[in-house]
Amino acid sequence: MSQFGAPANWQMLRFRKDESLYFEGDSARTWFVVESGVARTCRFHADGHRQLTGFHYQGDVFGLDEESRLETAEAVTDLACWSFTRQGLANSEGPVWAEPQMILQKALRNAHNCIFLFGRRTAQERIAAFILMLAKRQQARDRIELAMCRSDIADYLGLTIHTVSRTISQMCQEELIFLEGPHHCRILNRAGLEQLAGELGPATTREFEMIRQCSGF
Repeated sequence: MSQFGAPANWQMLRFRKDESLYFEGDSARTWFVVESGVARTCRFHADGHRQLTGFHYQGDVFGLDEESRLETAEAVTDLACWSFTRQGLANSEGPVWAEPQMILQKALRNAHNCIFLFGRRTAQERIAAFILMLAKRQQARDRIELAMCRSDIADYLGLTIHTVSRTISQMCQEELIFLEGPHHCRILNRAGLEQLAGELGPATTREFEMIRQCSGF
C-alpha cells in the first residue's frame, strides 16, 4: 500500500538502478511520481555529452511533457514510482496531494530551485548550493544521502568530475562538510555553506526587500 494513498487507477512501476523509464522522443502518455528511491532526468547532445536536468525524490513529479518526451528518465537507485495519465489524474478521487494544481505547483517549485542553483558562478558556490538543496529536499538538518555518483553531480552542475571531487575534498578540509563514505555527507558548518552559496536568511531577505522598496527599484 502506498504511503501516499494513491488513487486506484494509478499503476505502480519498479525499476532497478540505472534502468531507463523512458527516452527522449518517446510518446508522453504518462506522468510519474516517486514513491521510493531517486530518479534523474537528462538530455544528450549530438556529441554524446550528457546534461542532467533534475533529481527526483519521494513525492516528486516528473515527465510532465505534452506530446513527446523532451528528456530521458533513469533510476539513480532502485526506484518505485506511480505512473498515471492526465485523464486518470483528472478523474481520480485521491488525496489533496494528488490534485493537479498541487502536482504542478511542486514541479514548478523544483524548477525554481534549479534556476536558483544555476545562478551560482563558481564550482564552490554551486556545490554548496547543491548540498543545501539536497538537505532541504531530504528534510535533513545535517546528514544527507548522496545517492548519485560524482559524474551525475558533475553533469547536473555543468562541472567536470575532477572539479567536483576536488571541490568536495576542499570543503572537507575547510570543515564545512564531512564524508561518511561515498554516499553520505554530514554538514558541519551550515552557516559557512549558506554564505558560500550566497543564500540569505529570512531576516536578511526582508532587509534587502526594504532597501529595494526605499530605493524605488
